Amino acid sequence: MISGFDLVLGVLFSLILGGICFFIHLQGLIWLGQIGSRIEIRPRRLKLSAALTAIMLIHIVEIALYGLSYWLAVEAGLGSIGSTNTVTQMTGTWTDYMYLAATVYTSLGFGDVVGTGVLAVIICLEALVGLILIAISVCFAYPIMENIIKRFISAE
Repeated sequence: MISGFDLVLGVLFSLILGGICFFIHLQGLIWLGQIGSRIEIRPRRLKLSAALTAIMLIHIVEIALYGLSYWLAVEAGLGSIGSTNTVTQMTGTWTDYMYLAATVYTSLGFGDVVGTGVLAVIICLEALVGLILIAISVCFAYPIMENIIKRFISAE
């Protein structure tokens, strides 16, 4: 059971983490848009591939931020993570925290790793942040893809 204090603290930490991730994401997309408009790469599909790779790297940085935050929360005694089955063995290594952060951020959520205390609240709200940031990435990439497809069709 999550206490009222854990809930409030978890929401506060989530707002801070979400704000940092939104800033990183939007700055990364602005930077990517500025660079992409200056560089002419042929074929255009290569430019799209480079943009999508850069967007994926931005997401990985944000996932790493959540993984680091989970580790810090556990070290500070604000919660713990554990396995819900015998297949997934939690050893407390950075890969455990990154795995948890990646499955939650992408809303994949296997459910084989769970958090307690403040960490449980942060984990719940990370899925919302990941969903928003993935949607923003799609909105950024869609016009690029649409432009490439239009040029490809008009060239035929």
